[in-house]
Amino acid sequence: MFCVALTFLVPVAQSSAQSLDSSFVPELTSDVVINSMAVQPDGKVIVAFGLGPHFLNAETNFIRANEVSLVRLDANGSLDPTFARVPHASTPFRRSASAVVLLTDGSAIVAGDFFVPGTFWHTGMVKVSSNGVVEQSYHGAVGNGQIRDMLLQPDGKLLVCGFNQVASGSTNVGIVRLQPDGTVDPSFGSSISHENDLVRIDTICLQPDGKLVIGGSFTHVDSIYLPHLARLNANGSLDGSFQPMLQEPADVEHRQLGAGLYLSASPVLLRRALMARPLAKRTVVLAGYAGWGPGQLDQELEQSSWLIMPVELDLIFEIPAAASWETAIRRLGADPHLLHMGQGVH
Repeated sequence: MFCVALTFLVPVAQSSAQSLDSSFVPELTSDVVINSMAVQPDGKVIVAFGLGPHFLNAETNFIRANEVSLVRLDANGSLDPTFARVPHASTPFRRSASAVVLLTDGSAIVAGDFFVPGTFWHTGMVKVSSNGVVEQSYHGAVGNGQIRDMLLQPDGKLLVCGFNQVASGSTNVGIVRLQPDGTVDPSFGSSISHENDLVRIDTICLQPDGKLVIGGSFTHVDSIYLPHLARLNANGSLDGSFQPMLQEPADVEHRQLGAGLYLSASPVLLRRALMARPLAKRTVVLAGYAGWGPGQLDQELEQSSWLIMPVELDLIFEIPAAASWETAIRRLGADPHLLHMGQGVH
């Protein structure tokens, strides 16, 4: 997430808009780019930022952006002098802290590009203590792609996403899960690809049931065409029951025929269905032609020219097409062999 300023909003009434909390005055300039923030239980805010001219400071007047990429603000927005500032690298295009996540012990994992004075250059992740000091004992798996987001699971494992291969020692592209010690969790595996470009996963959300929703630049998950948004099971495999319609044009006619049943003539949905390998569950592609004059079908229904039954999804998605008509007739309590196939029944 990118911001050009940092403010706090407070609720003023349940039914009214939020107002600015004037007690929070961050020592920032308007052109600072904030990539990520984490609020501690005591109200202090850890801020990870990238390129920007400077942070204000009452004592030193300013701190140049090529000197730090992580600071902590007190609850009133002033710089916390007890928090060590983590400098970042000065190499072109790779100078920022891109994500920060708090751990239960008060420390934090920070992703980005860093130079720790007197020690080492570090691209990927560092662990800092509650006072901002880098813990050199932590060596998070670092791949060849920029990290965009991180999420801490309740079990202490860390989900990391970003460009291409975000962690070494893993064949996963775009997303990986790390053990508390920073090593790759081999029980988490995913297959994510892009038909024209590198994979980039920008954000992760953890559902209460342990499933993950990912968003970014990709086209396929487990060979299923799912551009930009998908849901994964807890082990990283695709949850095929989640079928987002992000690219559905607003002017395409689609109609709900019953609970869980939709009819559409959208070419976008048709493309998705044809590209999916295997075909997405409970999807039927129909081609053909049928036409009635104005009011003809309504008139036929009024004349009981059609047999009508409740919507049963298995008749549409599970029973073979060649057997669906006979199955439907029998479910109505009739023997199809005794029906007179003439005028009045279709």
